[in-house]
Amino acid sequence: MQDQHEKRSSIDGMDGSHPLHPSLTTGVGGRRKVPLTPCGGGGYLENCNASEVPDPRLGQLAEMRMQPIWLQIAARIGVDAFLELWRTLDQCEELPRADNGMVFVKMRSYKSWIRAERDRYITALDQAGNTPAEIQRALRSNMRTELTIDHIKRVVKAHRPR
Repeated sequence: MQDQHEKRSSIDGMDGSHPLHPSLTTGVGGRRKVPLTPCGGGGYLENCNASEVPDPRLGQLAEMRMQPIWLQIAARIGVDAFLELWRTLDQCEELPRADNGMVFVKMRSYKSWIRAERDRYITALDQAGNTPAEIQRALRSNMRTELTIDHIKRVVKAHRPR
Protein backbone atom coordinates (compact mmCIF):
# COMPACT_ATOMS: atom_id res chain seq x y z
CA MET A 1 0.00 0.00 0.00
CA GLN A 2 1.42 3.36 -1.05
CA ASP A 3 1.59 6.18 1.50
CA GLN A 4 -0.57 9.02 0.20
CA HIS A 5 0.81 11.54 2.68
CA GLU A 6 3.74 13.72 1.70
CA LYS A 7 6.51 13.80 4.29
CA ARG A 8 7.81 17.15 5.46
CA SER A 9 11.34 15.76 5.66
CA SER A 10 11.41 14.74 2.01
CA ILE A 11 13.55 16.74 -0.42
CA ASP A 12 10.46 18.06 -2.15
CA GLY A 13 8.79 18.44 1.26
CA MET A 14 5.13 19.45 1.06
CA ASP A 15 4.02 20.92 -2.24
CA GLY A 16 5.86 24.21 -1.78
CA SER A 17 2.99 26.55 -2.50
CA HIS A 18 1.47 29.01 -0.09
CA PRO A 19 -2.30 28.44 0.27
CA LEU A 20 -3.20 32.13 -0.06
CA HIS A 21 -0.37 33.25 -2.33
CA PRO A 22 0.56 30.48 -4.77
CA SER A 23 3.38 32.62 -6.20
CA LEU A 24 5.28 32.31 -2.89
CA THR A 25 7.23 29.14 -2.30
CA THR A 26 7.41 28.08 1.28
CA GLY A 27 9.05 24.80 2.27
CA VAL A 28 10.09 23.92 5.78
CA GLY A 29 13.08 25.33 7.67
CA GLY A 30 16.28 25.03 5.64
CA ARG A 31 14.38 23.71 2.60
CA ARG A 32 12.55 27.02 2.14
CA LYS A 33 13.20 28.05 -1.43
CA VAL A 34 12.63 31.81 -1.07
CA PRO A 35 12.87 33.41 2.36
CA LEU A 36 9.59 34.99 3.44
CA THR A 37 11.19 37.29 5.97
CA PRO A 38 13.50 40.14 4.99
CA CYS A 39 17.18 39.60 5.67
CA GLY A 40 19.14 42.00 7.84
CA GLY A 41 16.76 42.32 10.76
CA GLY A 42 14.33 45.03 11.68
CA GLY A 43 16.90 47.48 12.98
CA TYR A 44 14.92 48.39 16.09
CA LEU A 45 17.48 46.80 18.41
CA GLU A 46 20.21 49.23 17.42
CA ASN A 47 18.57 52.25 18.99
CA CYS A 48 19.37 51.35 22.61
CA ASN A 49 22.67 50.14 23.98
CA ALA A 50 22.67 48.31 27.32
CA SER A 51 25.53 50.52 28.52
CA GLU A 52 23.34 53.60 28.01
CA VAL A 53 20.80 52.39 30.53
CA PRO A 54 21.94 53.54 33.99
CA ASP A 55 22.35 50.82 36.59
CA PRO A 56 19.74 51.36 39.32
CA ARG A 57 22.35 50.46 41.92
CA LEU A 58 24.09 53.77 41.19
CA GLY A 59 21.09 55.48 42.75
CA GLN A 60 21.31 53.18 45.74
CA LEU A 61 24.98 54.10 46.19
CA ALA A 62 24.03 57.78 45.98
CA GLU A 63 21.31 57.25 48.61
CA MET A 64 24.03 55.89 50.90
CA ARG A 65 25.78 59.26 50.41
CA MET A 66 28.73 57.69 48.64
CA GLN A 67 31.24 60.37 47.68
CA PRO A 68 30.76 61.70 44.13
CA ILE A 69 34.15 60.46 42.94
CA TRP A 70 33.20 56.89 43.89
CA LEU A 71 29.89 57.27 42.05
CA GLN A 72 31.79 58.43 38.96
CA ILE A 73 34.10 55.43 39.24
CA ALA A 74 31.15 53.03 39.64
CA ALA A 75 29.46 54.54 36.58
CA ARG A 76 32.64 54.31 34.54
CA ILE A 77 33.81 50.78 35.38
CA GLY A 78 30.41 49.29 36.15
CA VAL A 79 28.71 48.69 39.47
CA ASP A 80 29.77 45.04 39.70
CA ALA A 81 33.46 45.92 39.26
CA PHE A 82 33.06 48.79 41.73
CA LEU A 83 31.47 46.52 44.33
CA GLU A 84 34.35 44.05 43.94
CA LEU A 85 36.85 46.90 44.37
CA TRP A 86 34.97 48.14 47.43
CA ARG A 87 34.82 44.66 48.96
CA THR A 88 38.56 44.18 48.38
CA LEU A 89 39.41 47.54 49.99
CA ASP A 90 37.10 46.83 52.91
CA GLN A 91 38.73 43.46 53.56
CA CYS A 92 42.26 44.90 53.52
CA GLU A 93 43.55 44.99 57.10
CA GLU A 94 46.47 47.33 56.26
CA LEU A 95 44.26 50.26 55.29
CA PRO A 96 43.60 52.79 58.05
CA ARG A 97 40.02 53.15 59.29
CA ALA A 98 38.00 55.74 61.14
CA ASP A 99 36.06 54.88 64.27
CA ASN A 100 32.88 54.56 62.20
CA GLY A 101 34.51 51.93 59.96
CA MET A 102 35.27 54.19 56.98
CA VAL A 103 38.28 53.01 54.99
CA PHE A 104 40.98 55.53 54.06
CA VAL A 105 42.60 54.87 50.70
CA LYS A 106 45.90 56.45 49.71
CA MET A 107 46.70 56.26 46.05
CA ARG A 108 49.62 57.52 44.03
CA SER A 109 48.87 60.01 41.30
CA TYR A 110 48.15 58.73 37.81
CA LYS A 111 51.10 60.80 36.61
CA SER A 112 53.41 58.42 38.47
CA TRP A 113 52.04 55.53 36.35
CA ILE A 114 52.63 57.50 33.14
CA ARG A 115 56.17 58.33 34.28
CA ALA A 116 56.88 54.66 35.08
CA GLU A 117 55.57 53.60 31.65
CA ARG A 118 57.78 56.22 30.01
CA ASP A 119 60.81 54.95 31.93
CA ARG A 120 60.06 51.33 30.93
CA TYR A 121 59.85 52.47 27.32
CA ILE A 122 63.18 54.29 27.60
CA THR A 123 64.77 51.20 29.18
CA ALA A 124 63.42 48.92 26.44
CA LEU A 125 64.73 51.24 23.73
CA ASP A 126 68.13 51.36 25.45
CA GLN A 127 68.26 47.57 25.72
CA ALA A 128 67.43 47.36 22.01
CA GLY A 129 70.59 49.36 21.30
CA ASN A 130 69.13 52.82 20.63
CA THR A 131 71.21 55.90 21.37
CA PRO A 132 69.89 58.62 23.71
CA ALA A 133 69.20 60.84 20.66
CA GLU A 134 67.18 58.04 19.02
CA ILE A 135 65.30 57.48 22.27
CA GLN A 136 64.56 61.22 22.44
CA ARG A 137 63.09 61.15 18.91
CA ALA A 138 61.02 58.04 19.73
CA LEU A 139 59.65 59.69 22.88
CA ARG A 140 58.75 62.79 20.91
CA SER A 141 56.94 60.93 18.13
CA ASN A 142 55.39 58.00 20.05
CA MET A 143 54.62 59.47 23.46
CA ARG A 144 54.57 63.20 22.69
CA THR A 145 57.06 63.64 25.51
CA GLU A 146 60.01 65.98 25.47
CA LEU A 147 63.05 64.97 27.57
CA THR A 148 66.61 66.18 27.43
CA ILE A 149 69.42 63.79 26.50
CA ASP A 150 70.78 64.13 30.06
CA HIS A 151 67.42 63.15 31.55
CA ILE A 152 67.24 60.09 29.28
CA LYS A 153 70.76 59.10 30.36
CA ARG A 154 69.75 59.37 34.04
CA VAL A 155 66.71 57.15 33.47
CA VAL A 156 68.83 54.58 31.60
CA LYS A 157 71.47 54.59 34.34
CA ALA A 158 68.86 54.22 37.10
CA HIS A 159 67.23 51.23 35.40
CA ARG A 160 70.31 49.35 34.19
CA PRO A 161 71.00 46.08 36.00
CA ARG A 162 73.86 46.41 38.44
